[in-house]
Formats: sequence, C-alpha cells, structure tokens
Amino acid sequence: MHITFGLRRQDIVQGHPQVKEFLESWPALRLESQVFAKFHCITNVNLHNRLIHTTTGVLVQAEGLTDRQDCAGDPKDL
Repeated sequence: MHITFGLRRQDIVQGHPQVKEFLESWPALRLESQVFAKFHCITNVNLHNRLIHTTTGVLVQAEGLTDRQDCAGDPKDL
C-alpha cells in the first residue's frame, strides 16, 4: 500500500495527469472502500466516520434554520 502511494504521488507530481487518465492508471481508487482505506493509511483518520459526523452536524444545523420563524415577520407588514 505504501509503495503504490509513492508511485501514485510520483505520477501526479511529475505527470500532471487529468482525473480520467489518473483513474485509468489507478482503477482501485474508483472504489469508495479503497479511497477510505488509502486515506486512513495516510492520515490515520477514519474518513467515513468523519464524513458522517460532519454531515450529520450540518443537517442538524440546517433543520434548526428551517424551524425558526422568518426574522422579517409577516410580509404583509412590510
């Protein structure tokens, strides 16, 4: 896994490939599970759990915004 990371990094830094070309060279990175595994290997962060936690917080905040009344009041009063 560490060897392929070095090769992918070299491919990006030296070759400047387009995304399509990069994914043709490294097809495993089309799989969500592989992206999560590679991210965890590099950063020691569980990306799936981080995304779930972050998006849940955003959804809760958005839900709170829709529950509040309009600050401007009744449009007929304007």
